[in-house]
Amino acid sequence: MTLEFYPATAGADHVVGQYVQQLVTFDHNLQQVLKVETELNEKDDFESRYIASASTNLIRAFLYSWTQGLDEPSSASLSHWLASDAQVTLAEDQIISLSDYKAQIKAQGLTQIRRVIKNLRISPLDKQRYQVDFEYQWSAINAQGENEIANIGVSMRLSVIDGKVIMQVYTEQYLAPKTDLGAEVRC
Repeated sequence: MTLEFYPATAGADHVVGQYVQQLVTFDHNLQQVLKVETELNEKDDFESRYIASASTNLIRAFLYSWTQGLDEPSSASLSHWLASDAQVTLAEDQIISLSDYKAQIKAQGLTQIRRVIKNLRISPLDKQRYQVDFEYQWSAINAQGENEIANIGVSMRLSVIDGKVIMQVYTEQYLAPKTDLGAEVRC
């Protein structure tokens, strides 16, 4: 097991990173740790600026819940994460709200909707606001039983207030398809 961590010191905004590598031995049923041996325990030769990870971890957890709500629109209400003046722009022009999204999915007969998050970037704008950019690799089974796929670029502006993520802006746009030249069959 390898750990990399930056121990925070009260009142300091610079920290020294530390790397610990340990060999952990379990019994055959993986129910008990038999032995822990530290193989490496070293500190960086330089200081880094300390950045708390609590908010970015909240944002990551939020993204997984939000994505599940988009994949399974009947299972969750997405509106409880939206600010009262939130701006939501989905990739489909005719869908202007989250309730329209649910109706459109049902009308198209899409099932097994799945989004995979790729190229996630979380950038702090200030102490409470964050810019989040990533791509969805989207797939679904249409009413004819065919697999539909798309790449969607997403840009969000979020706030983390009292341990709760609030979305101010959500914008999607279709991205150009990515071609895997190695997957082409040549005759």
